[in-house]
Amino acid sequence: PLMTGYGAFQDPLYWNGTNGAIKGCFTWLAQDLAGATGTLRKWLDDYNAKYELKATSFSTYGYDAIMCAVECVKRAASTDRGKIQEQMAALDYQSPLGTHLTFKNPPSGENITPTVTVIEVTGPGTYVAVA
Repeated sequence: PLMTGYGAFQDPLYWNGTNGAIKGCFTWLAQDLAGATGTLRKWLDDYNAKYELKATSFSTYGYDAIMCAVECVKRAASTDRGKIQEQMAALDYQSPLGTHLTFKNPPSGENITPTVTVIEVTGPGTYVAVA
């Protein structure tokens, strides 16, 4: 069975609300945090050492979003919204976590190079990567 994507299962409400019925369901993440290596592993270790709540995929999404905005400000050499938007409209950037972000707007404004890791939910907030 397929459940909603990109890490929603990591919210305890999903597990608790279904009384564990999501065990064995499949979904996807942008990064396999459990199997992380290199720069991503170091970032996760540093984050988990600093904060009480452990990093989830949402932590990396937030970090990448902020770093993407910072990169656009740098490239625009300005904090003007229009200039930042111009930079983001054609952004091709690798974040400090190693995430490749490419935006082309138009046509859609979406990240056109997403990373997808298929996972199977094994417990409250836990999973195994399957593809």
